[in-house]
Amino acid sequence: MEQSENGRAGEPGADMDYHPLAADHYALHLGEVNSTRSVLANEDIYNADGMLLVKKGAAISPEVARRMANFKLLRPLESGVSIAHEIDGPQLHKELTQLLRSDTTLHSLCHGQGLLLLLQNQCNHYQQYAPLHQKITVLAERMPQIYRRSLQGAVFCLLMGKQMRLTASEIDAVFLAALGQDIGMLHINPALPLCDRRDLTDEQWRQLQAHPVISQKILRTMPGMPPQVCRAVLEHHESCDGTGYPFRKSGAELCQLGQLVALADRVVLTYQARLRPRGDSWRQLIPMLQMNSQAHYYQNYAALINLLRTSETTAEQPRAEGDLVALVDSLLDRIALLQYGFQLLIKPMSTLDRSEASAYSRSLVLAYTRITLVVRGSGLLEESYCRWLRFVRAEQDMNTLGELREASLMLEELANHLHRLCQLIDVYPAGGATPMAKLQGQIAPWRDKLAEHLDAEPDVSAGQLCD
Repeated sequence: MEQSENGRAGEPGADMDYHPLAADHYALHLGEVNSTRSVLANEDIYNADGMLLVKKGAAISPEVARRMANFKLLRPLESGVSIAHEIDGPQLHKELTQLLRSDTTLHSLCHGQGLLLLLQNQCNHYQQYAPLHQKITVLAERMPQIYRRSLQGAVFCLLMGKQMRLTASEIDAVFLAALGQDIGMLHINPALPLCDRRDLTDEQWRQLQAHPVISQKILRTMPGMPPQVCRAVLEHHESCDGTGYPFRKSGAELCQLGQLVALADRVVLTYQARLRPRGDSWRQLIPMLQMNSQAHYYQNYAALINLLRTSETTAEQPRAEGDLVALVDSLLDRIALLQYGFQLLIKPMSTLDRSEASAYSRSLVLAYTRITLVVRGSGLLEESYCRWLRFVRAEQDMNTLGELREASLMLEELANHLHRLCQLIDVYPAGGATPMAKLQGQIAPWRDKLAEHLDAEPDVSAGQLCD
């Protein structure tokens, strides 16, 4: 089996089915794109056995696409088709400008950081990579939410990169990586990105985890594409604590640019899925990020925190005293749920064999260590904090609403930490009467309660802050 660049063959998510000469789901996407903009064969398209499938100049209709999808081709499909009005450099700049106009906070951050000219320069640089235009165009047509997230992530990467004083070549690379991170999605089952993580089977989750590797392989074939772009894309779902995918890398194994793309992607997804629907601002990400300082390169984390602190806040709506009581009761219930789960984990996790070299064992140890540090550092599960909450409820101190709101966001993120740890425990290869097998049985009822709690929030586990 091929070992991916900077990856480890044989580890979870590493065994990918993608082949550059297979038409696969990408052909089906092209067929659908043809209904909104012309998609034509710019050469005769043959299968691997030399049989003519599509004549030069023919439209790639859904019927033609379905016929091609069953074959391996003589040449990559991308090189044999052309799309009218692709998203080239000028069009990308136009769409980024529209994006900023629709989000006053992002526009204000970009203006304050002097980023508007840099955006223009990056779009000019993107213009050099014509093969990428086709992929980005299809992504925009077929997966508009993912495309929009890529644009927002690219903006945040530039904001952080400029604040960190990255070199010009690093800025170029991180922008391209942010744009191209999810083009691999176009080659897997199109229903998967829309699924709730908790509803996916193990096989479906494995397929979804393939997209960073597929994206990297595609970018690697593009003439002149810098290797650092390809590596950053490959690692954009990895985490410093080893709990990411596809290769569960950690710490020094990861490149800074990949972790920049990862951080930008996660904050955008978290904001869009969890904060924006509630009317919260980008600034509300700060308490959630503070619960994840161990998961990211500190320089990246610090740059983002500094940016968000300069962003605009959403005006807090006046609340009645009853709202404060309900909020405190909700916090106390959530703390009790998390305290119980954490106590379940302490003994079995402390006895886990830390000498094991497997990715599963290492991920579990690192994830548990991170949660322990977060719990101790925040103090949110301490009895003294619960006493303070009861005092606030009794006094109905409305001046504490802002602090309570931040605590709610931090506990929400801690719940996501523990949910992720449960997922790792569930797939841990344990059997017989081992402590891990016993733990898997013990946490099942609590895990279900935690899942019910998280069901009240949109699931973003494919790219959440604690992923």
